[in-house]
Amino acid sequence: MNLENNSPQKMCPRQKMARAGKWFVLGGMLALGACRPASGPAGPTVVGAELLVNGSFEKPVTPHDAYPPGNAPPAPRSSGGRTHIMGLAASAAPPDFGWTIESGKAGLMGYGYDSGGGNVLMGHMVEGDQCLQLNGRSPGPISQTFATEVGTVYSLSFAYANNPDPDASRSCPFQGKVVVVDKSSGKDLVPPLVFTHKNSTLADYRWVHAVPLIFTATGDHTTIRFTSTDGPSYQWGVFVDAVSVKVVSRPGLFDRIGHVF
Repeated sequence: MNLENNSPQKMCPRQKMARAGKWFVLGGMLALGACRPASGPAGPTVVGAELLVNGSFEKPVTPHDAYPPGNAPPAPRSSGGRTHIMGLAASAAPPDFGWTIESGKAGLMGYGYDSGGGNVLMGHMVEGDQCLQLNGRSPGPISQTFATEVGTVYSLSFAYANNPDPDASRSCPFQGKVVVVDKSSGKDLVPPLVFTHKNSTLADYRWVHAVPLIFTATGDHTTIRFTSTDGPSYQWGVFVDAVSVKVVSRPGLFDRIGHVF
């Protein structure tokens, strides 16, 4: 259907509403007038701003220095030097990190990390130049609490991979878990999700995008928590990146702006 056609009889009701700038209810979501194809499922539609701080783990910036001669990766994306793992301990997480490290230590990873012996991690991140490894020589569970509205539906999305260092590969697969809980009651808002990854390479981390977790807030603050389920002796682990929480739908939203049926 040609959306540029101005003939009213050739426009469906939703297109007419779009031309008028009106909104309607589509599958419980807020949508500007448009025709959805008859075939294919409609995924969750997120609305509103990002609710998490530093979900792509770009802060703080990992240290850089020069690569040893002959050991630089091709065209580094970051500042032109190799990066080092920045260990983030529970007792000393920098304020711009935005997450709470509940125990142990997590590892902030940058593009071009040189683990020695010619092993340079050259895989790209999902967002930006850094990601977080949930083990920094010991598991380092991280959490973040954010304001929510009772009855509002939210979507949590993230991506994961594993440390591809050849020494780390002897311990693969690596595994992590994410939970979403009401801060006040501690009640799970979705069943805990366990995720496993084992096929990253030095050149390609082969990120997996988790199916978004949809949850409804039961209190004014909600906490998400990522934990490595690997043993305390593991110095490598699973990577996480691009962690995001956004609103899917909000009670009374349609009434506040006026809806069309």
